[in-house]
Amino acid sequence: MSQGSPSLGIIRESRSHWERRSPIVPDHVRKLVELGIKVYVQPSKLRIFSDEAYEEAGAILTEDLSVCGTILGVKQAAISSLLAQRTYCMFSHTIKAQPENMPLLDAVLEKKIRLIDYEAIVEVSQESSEGRLPGRRLVAFGRFAGLAGTITFLRGLGERLLALRYNTAFLHMGSAYMYPDLETAKDAVRRVGKMIEERGLPKELCPFIFAVTGNGRVSQGVQEILTLLPCVKVNVEDLATLSSSSVTDEMRRRIYYTCVTTEHMVTPIDSSVPFSKADYYRNPSKYRPIFHERVAPYVSVIIHGSYWDMSYCRLLTDSQLESIVKLQSERGNKKLIGICDITCDYEGAIESLKKFTSIERPFYIYDPISKDCLDDLSSLLDVGILFHATDNLPAELAKESSEHFSSSLLPFLPKLASCVPDVNSELKYEDLPLELQRACIATNGKLTPHFSYIARLREIHEAKPNESQRFHRQVLLKGHLFDSRAINEALDIIEEEGCSFEIIRWSIGQTRSMPSTLLVRLDASSEEHAEHVMKKLEKVSVKATNVMEETSQAALQVKDVHDRNRFTCPRVLVLGSGRVAAPLIDYLADKEGYELTIASNEVEAAMKLARNRKNIQTTHVTMEDMNILQQLIEQHDVVVSLLPSQFHASVARLCVEIRKHFVTASYVNPEIQKLDKIAKERNVMLVNEVGLDPGIDHMLAHKLISNIRSQDGEIVSFYSWCGGLPAPQYAHSNPFLYKFSWSPKGVLIASQADAKYKENNQLIQVGGKYLMTSAREVKKDLFPDVSLPLEVLPNRDSTQYIEEYQIPEAETVLRGTLRYAGFCQVMHACIAVGLLETSKNDFLQRCIMGNADRQHLREEARGLIISHWKRGKQLLEKVEQGLSTTFQETKAMEALEWLGLFDGELCQLLKEMESPVDALAVILEKYLTLNEEEQDAVFMLVQVQYRLGDSPVLHTSTATLSQLGDKKWNQEAYKYTAMARTVGITCAMAVKLVAEKKISTYGVIRPSPQHLSEPILSWLTREGISIAYSET
Repeated sequence: MSQGSPSLGIIRESRSHWERRSPIVPDHVRKLVELGIKVYVQPSKLRIFSDEAYEEAGAILTEDLSVCGTILGVKQAAISSLLAQRTYCMFSHTIKAQPENMPLLDAVLEKKIRLIDYEAIVEVSQESSEGRLPGRRLVAFGRFAGLAGTITFLRGLGERLLALRYNTAFLHMGSAYMYPDLETAKDAVRRVGKMIEERGLPKELCPFIFAVTGNGRVSQGVQEILTLLPCVKVNVEDLATLSSSSVTDEMRRRIYYTCVTTEHMVTPIDSSVPFSKADYYRNPSKYRPIFHERVAPYVSVIIHGSYWDMSYCRLLTDSQLESIVKLQSERGNKKLIGICDITCDYEGAIESLKKFTSIERPFYIYDPISKDCLDDLSSLLDVGILFHATDNLPAELAKESSEHFSSSLLPFLPKLASCVPDVNSELKYEDLPLELQRACIATNGKLTPHFSYIARLREIHEAKPNESQRFHRQVLLKGHLFDSRAINEALDIIEEEGCSFEIIRWSIGQTRSMPSTLLVRLDASSEEHAEHVMKKLEKVSVKATNVMEETSQAALQVKDVHDRNRFTCPRVLVLGSGRVAAPLIDYLADKEGYELTIASNEVEAAMKLARNRKNIQTTHVTMEDMNILQQLIEQHDVVVSLLPSQFHASVARLCVEIRKHFVTASYVNPEIQKLDKIAKERNVMLVNEVGLDPGIDHMLAHKLISNIRSQDGEIVSFYSWCGGLPAPQYAHSNPFLYKFSWSPKGVLIASQADAKYKENNQLIQVGGKYLMTSAREVKKDLFPDVSLPLEVLPNRDSTQYIEEYQIPEAETVLRGTLRYAGFCQVMHACIAVGLLETSKNDFLQRCIMGNADRQHLREEARGLIISHWKRGKQLLEKVEQGLSTTFQETKAMEALEWLGLFDGELCQLLKEMESPVDALAVILEKYLTLNEEEQDAVFMLVQVQYRLGDSPVLHTSTATLSQLGDKKWNQEAYKYTAMARTVGITCAMAVKLVAEKKISTYGVIRPSPQHLSEPILSWLTREGISIAYSET
C-alpha cells in the first residue's frame, strides 16, 4: 500500500436487526483521531452508539468508505458492498468452508481483499520453545454470553414457574437486551434478589439450586450474575444432603449454586485409579459419566458453559435426563426445572439440545419422553424442561460487548489504519502483526497458508459423491489442526485414497490447552478400505508439542467414534416405487442406516429398489387395502407418500389418526390443509412440498429474502423458475425439444392451466387457452452453460407467494416453468387445433374424414394457429413484458406434420380414440420418452431484486441450480435421473429431520426460514446438488 492519510472505516451492520454491536466505540474513535487517524462511519439507526456520538468523537459520517484501506464490521459484510483491494475485518464464518458463505469468500478472492477473521485472532507466543502456538482468543465473548444467558434465563424461569402456578420474583426479570446496559440489568437482578430475601421462594421449589459447569469465561459470567442474588455457594459433594433437607424459612430466602468441573462429570471406570484430569483428556474411554448421578437429580437449574467434544463423555444424555425426570415425576418431587445451554452445541454435551432459540423467542419446553420441543411454556407441566439455547447472546449486551470488542482491537488499529488504497500494490499478510497474520484468511486473491485447507474442503464438499463409497465410519480429528497444518496432511490422505467425508461437528480451539476438533463421517468403499485410511491418518507425523499442563499432545490425534447414545434407528414406510423412490431409499437406507419398508402395488419394482439390503423390507399394498395400510403405518415412525397426488390426503388422514408423521414432495392440497388443527393437537408433522419444485425453490426463496431482510432491504421483484428437460444433446430428436420421464398427460394438462402473476404493480391473468403466448426468452447469461436457449412461461398463481414469502412491496412476482425455446410455440399449435381437448372439434372431425382435402386442412390449421396466437398477444399487449413476439408458424406446422395429424399416426389414433388429448399422449409417450441411454436435466433460478435504504441502486441476488442426470438410470444402482435425484434426495432429507425430531412444530409444514430450509440446502451440496449464488 502507498503512503497517505491513515484511515479506518466502520460499516453499517446488515445481517440481523439484533446485531447492534460496533467494532470500534466512540471513546476509541476519539483516541484514534487524536493519533491523526481519520475514522469514517456509515450511518446506522440500529447501532448501540448513536451517529451523533461518533460525530462528537471526531468520526466522519458517510456512506462512502472508498477512501479507507481497512474496513471493519462485526458480522459478514454484504457482498455487493465489498470494495476491491481493501483489508476487511469481520466474523466471516468461512473458516469451516460453510457453503452459505462461500459466495462471500469468492468475492473476497476475486476483489483481492485481505480478509481478517476475528474468530482466529489469538495471542501468539514468540518463544521458540513454544513453537509459536496460539494462546487464548483475543476477541472472545464468553463472559458476555454467560452474563446475557443467565439474565435472560432468569426471565424464562419466571414465566415457566408462573405456568406451573408459582408467582416468583423471577417474573420481574426481562431478557438482557431489554436493559440499556449491563449495569441496569444487574440492578434488575439485585431487585429480584431483594424480593427473594423479603418474600422468599415457594417452599415446594426449595432449596433452589443452580449447577454451573466449567470455570472459564462463560462460567465466570454466569457466577457474576448469580452472586447478585442472595446466594450460597455449595460443594457438589453436599448437593444430595442439601436437596433432601427440610426447608427452612432462611432456605426459602436464598438461592444456592455449585460449580461443576471435570471431576464432578466423570470418574475412572477402575475405581482403584484416582481421578486425573490430564489422564481423562488422554484416555476418555477409561472414564464413565457421573453428572447424572451426583449433580442433575439434586438441582433446579443447569447452566452449561464448559468445553466438550465427541471424544469425551456427555454431560447428560437423553436417556439419563429421561430417567431423572421420570423418577422425580413418579415420586411427586420434580426438581429439575430448566437447562440453559450457553455453548449451543447441538446434541452435544447435553444431548437433549435439539433446537436453538433466538433472541426474540428465547425459550421452549423439551419433553424428555417423546424428545419433542414445544414453544408453549405452559406445556407438559409434569415432565417438561425449560430450555434456553441462543447462539448470539453477546448481541444482547451490545454496549459492553462493543467496548470489549474495541479494546481488543485497539492495539492493532493504528497499523491497520496505515493501509491506504492502492491498486498497484499487493496486500500481504506478512505485513501484519503475528496475531493478525494467523487470522488472515485471504489476501491478494489467494487463501493464506493457514487457511488453504478451505479450498480442499470445498472441493470435497462440492464434488459429486462417489457412489461406490457405501461404507461409513465416524472419525474424530483432534489437536492443533490448523497451526501445524495437520488438517492439510489429513485431507491429502483422504483425497489420495479416493475417499470423501462429511463434517458432522467442528469446533475451533481457543487456547493452547483447548485443541480444535473435527468430527467427520469418512466414506470408503469397504470396511477394510476405511481401516486402511484410518491407519494412514494415525501415522501422520507431526512434531509433538507441549500444549497442555501435565500432558503432551500431538498436533493430530485420530480416533474412532462410536456414539452409544444415538437415537433408536427410525422406521420409515415408503409408499410407492416410482423413479423418485430410488434416491430417497438409497439415502435413508445407506447413508442414514434407517429401517425401511417399501409398500407398492408393483412388488417386482419394490424388490428391485430394495436390492436385498438387510434393512429394507418390501410388501404388496394397494389403496383399496386400507386395513393393511393402517397396520403398516402403525409399525413405522414416518410415512413417505410417493403415490399419485390424489392419494396423499387419505394417507395423511391415517397418519394423523395413528399419530405417525407424514412426508410428501407434493403441494399441500385443501384436504391435507384441513388436517392442520388436529395434527397439531396430536403432535403429528405433515410435511409437504419437499422436492425440487415445490421444495428447493421455496428454500432458496426464503434464504435470499431472509438475507435481504437482514439488511433492511426492500424487495422490488421476485422470480422463481424451474424446468425438467432432456439434456441439450438429447432434445433435438423431436420438434418439442422435450422428453418425458413419466406419463405425458400431466404435462399436457398443465400446459392449459390458468396463470396469474404480478408485474410492474399490475395483476396479470392469463387464461390457460393462451398460456403459451405469454412465454418470454431467458437471458443467456442466467444459464451460461446450457447450450440451447431457454424460455419461461408463467406457472399457475404466483400471487399466492406474495403472502407466503412476505414480500407485499414487490412490484413483480413471477413463478415460471422453463422450457427450451420453441416448445411453447409448438405446444400452442396443438392447443389451437384442439389436440389438448377431451372431445374432437369440427376441425379434428374433418381431419379424420377419409375424403377430406389434406392441403386445405393444412391451410386451415395454419390459420387457426396464427389467429389463436394473435388473440393471445392482444390480451397481453397492454402490459410491457418483453415477451417473445416472433411466431414461427412454419415450425409449428412442421410439428403437426411430425405428429401425423393430417395423414399419419396421430390421425389414425384420432379415428380410434374419443379424446384428442389421450391420442396425443400416446404419440408423445411413444416418441418422446427419455430412454435409459439418455440424460435429463433440471434447471432452476430464484432471483430477487432489491434496494437498500433510500438508495436508488438496484441490487440483484440470484441462486441457480443446474443438474444433469445419469445415463443407465433404470439399469444400474445409484444411477438416477436429475429429476428423481433432486426430488428424492430432498424429500429424504426432510424425512431425516422428521425422524430425528429436528423440527419443533406440528401440523401442516412447508419449507420456511424456521423449518427445513437451512439444513437441507447445506446437505444438498454434499450430495452433488450444487447451487450457485451471485450478487450484483
